[in-house]
Amino acid sequence: MAWTALTDPSGGGSGNLTVLFQQGGSIYLGGIGKVWVSSDHGGSWSEIGAGGLPATAQMSAIALAPDGTLCIGHNNSGGVNPASYYWSGSAWVLATGIPTNLTLKVSALKVAYGKLFAATAFQGEIYVSTNNGHSYSLYATNPLIRDTADPQTGAIWSLGLISGGRLAASGEFGTAGGNGGIFRDPRTGGQWVGIGGFNVDGFSANEKPWCSATGKDGTIYAYRKHSSGDRVWKSTKDGVWTKISTGITQNQVGLNMVLDATGTLWYSQQPNSGDGHTYRSVNLGASWATYESGLPASTWAIYRGIVADDAYVYALMNNAGGIYRAPAGG
Repeated sequence: MAWTALTDPSGGGSGNLTVLFQQGGSIYLGGIGKVWVSSDHGGSWSEIGAGGLPATAQMSAIALAPDGTLCIGHNNSGGVNPASYYWSGSAWVLATGIPTNLTLKVSALKVAYGKLFAATAFQGEIYVSTNNGHSYSLYATNPLIRDTADPQTGAIWSLGLISGGRLAASGEFGTAGGNGGIFRDPRTGGQWVGIGGFNVDGFSANEKPWCSATGKDGTIYAYRKHSSGDRVWKSTKDGVWTKISTGITQNQVGLNMVLDATGTLWYSQQPNSGDGHTYRSVNLGASWATYESGLPASTWAIYRGIVADDAYVYALMNNAGGIYRAPAGG
């Protein structure tokens, strides 16, 4: 089988599509100042709230709050608009509580414990909303995320759910290395708990681990995002991390991972030096092989999104301005 191109609701063009999200039988697609939804597996798209978002802002995170409210975040560092909006059913409304100089990234919005959480890049803060994305309050700061004091501000790049539905956060490594990794929420206050020895394979400054796929048995799949190295790992029930990189081109920027309805893992890289790829693993990461038939040859890596529903896997190729679909399992 192969990837097939879907209609691009933005009209095409490099960078017009920026983030992809799937939940509840619908696919949500974000672009520059716009959000679309599809309820027929990407066959057709409808824009949500035309003209209600900052026209030049790059949508970068999408989630449904516990009551189903659609919430979005955008890459707004240093901007004048709050980093998050929610859809009231008739209009986009500014969310309050997140400072205007913060930015949300892919996988930065996550529902846990019946609440909506937002992770902010660069400043390393996590905010929580108890009213379905209408407003936020500070939940955790960088010193609480790290299990060791770190003089660097760092960043929280993604939120994930691990065994028991517990919230996890990925912390960027500081200049000395060794202080970043994947951390689980203690739920009782205080410092978050580092999950296993995720920093044992030559991590260096500015590396960004991501926790983005969790198996039904509690296995956590994670990867790191950095141009000088590329590793994919798994950890069973918060235990010791094991590298599962057989068949993956190294020294590329890891970007996305998803576990589809068939139990197949998908992973993508940015073509940092012209050799990033899209991979599939049918044995839960024991080995990987490229899966790229039908994708633009010059931009094989998926830049912003790879998601799955009960029938398909969807790939967003930001720098090629396209969205693609393959059968679940490949």
